[in-house]
Amino acid sequence: SYSSFVQRSLAQGLQVYEGLRAAGLIEVGDEEMKALLMNTWVMAASWASFVHSMVPAERRDEELDRTLLRQGIYQIVCLEAPYLRGDALQHLAAMKARYSAGDTLELLFP
Repeated sequence: SYSSFVQRSLAQGLQVYEGLRAAGLIEVGDEEMKALLMNTWVMAASWASFVHSMVPAERRDEELDRTLLRQGIYQIVCLEAPYLRGDALQHLAAMKARYSAGDTLELLFP
C-alpha cells in the first residue's frame, strides 16, 4: 500500500540523515532531523503536482519539465542548507548553482 511505501521511505530517509550526521556532514538534533525528513518527503512527493497546478498545460514541455525538476531539487537543497557542515557545506554553492533553475520562479509567481 501507499502507506507502507511512505513508512519504508521515511525509515530509509532517516537512516540516510543519521549516516550524514554520523559522518559530520549535517548537524541536527533528533527532533529537527525528523522534521527535516518530513519536509523533504513532502517536497519531493508533491513537487510535480504543485508545478502542474501552477503552470498551464499549454506552457509545459519536456525542457520546462526538466527545468522545474531541477528547481524542486534546488528547493530540497535549500531546506537542508542550514544543517550542512564540513565537506557538504563547502559544496553548497556548487549544488545551488547546479540545480538553480534561474528564472523558473517567475513561471510559478507570474
